Amino acid sequence: MADSTYLIIIGAMKAGTTSRFHILDSHPDICGSFEKEPNFFCEPWHRRVHVTDYDDLWPESKNRDFRYLMEASACYTNPPLSGGVPAAIEQ
Repeated sequence: MADSTYLIIIGAMKAGTTSRFHILDSHPDICGSFEKEPNFFCEPWHRRVHVTDYDDLWPESKNRDFRYLMEASACYTNPPLSGGVPAAIEQ
């Protein structure tokens, strides 16, 4: 997991992000998050204590190396929930 790159599908509701997520998740180099829309960086859904907990979204990656770790959360572009998302991701 240390050499993995994060992929975030930033879409909009009803714009095909679920289909895109499942298609990409079928690739052997990509590990989709346990929960497709973890909304990790959105308020008020942010349930984790610290950004280091982000890796917990991919329990499968602890047993196997993946090139990419992917998630898809439509709230990242949904105002007012999206306020502060770029700064949170930058951490």
